[in-house]
Amino acid sequence: MEGIEIYHVNYSQVHAGFTITYLSIRKKLQSTLQNTISKFPNYNLVFTGHYLGGVLATLAAIDFFVHNSNNTTKLSVYSYAQPRFANYEFAKFVQSLGFSKSYYRLHRISDPVVLLPKLFQGYVHVGKQYTLRDDSSVTPCHTTGPVDESKTCIDRDSWKPIINRHFDYYNYSGIYCGGFW
Repeated sequence: MEGIEIYHVNYSQVHAGFTITYLSIRKKLQSTLQNTISKFPNYNLVFTGHYLGGVLATLAAIDFFVHNSNNTTKLSVYSYAQPRFANYEFAKFVQSLGFSKSYYRLHRISDPVVLLPKLFQGYVHVGKQYTLRDDSSVTPCHTTGPVDESKTCIDRDSWKPIINRHFDYYNYSGIYCGGFW
């Protein structure tokens, strides 16, 4: 696993590409969040993103939580089709933060991207996993540890990857400006 240690947590690593990308927007994002919260103190703060945006939303939420503990009760994260992006130590760190009860990592059945990178490469998922079924119902996955790789949601023996599933969440799919939304 090639990664960068962030948040000064021993041995925790996040994929270098995601870390570098997040750090490139961090200062402006955190400033905007502080200004917004001061203008709208009673509003909830929701971080959301699909695929790579889900990873960036997660990193932004963690960063905000770590540095703004007085404003975190109204924080939540909704991440869709998020790939694995960190190691086990980072996953444990995220679980210890306390906002994990308002962290939702959703994936569609048969979306192959959620299985990348592979576990043997040292990457794991962060946060509680939920499966979005074809009828748009959501099923929570059951696991006991900080790394949610539950076979109750992804049965690797019968699971058939379908790439189009990655681009179709809640019956909405499309391509916009060269990116998917």
